[in-house]
Amino acid sequence: GEVDVIDSVRRMAEVDFPEGGPRRILVAVGPEGGWEEPYELDMFADRGFQKITLGTRVLRSDVAVVSLLALAHEVCAMDAS
Repeated sequence: GEVDVIDSVRRMAEVDFPEGGPRRILVAVGPEGGWEEPYELDMFADRGFQKITLGTRVLRSDVAVVSLLALAHEVCAMDAS
């Protein structure tokens, strides 16, 4: 089903992948503190992005990129269940 990306914040391990397709992730890293502008959030929602959290700490963008790539690699390598 369709996911409401704005209201549904999840962990990387909870990402929904399309059925039968490859497990791939496109990551959009926002500014420190996250994406806040409504037009940006609407643009991502219109393109099927899922909102992911790395927890309650605010990370610098360079740290967030490394963290997200490591988590994305792990999630994409997991067997689909």
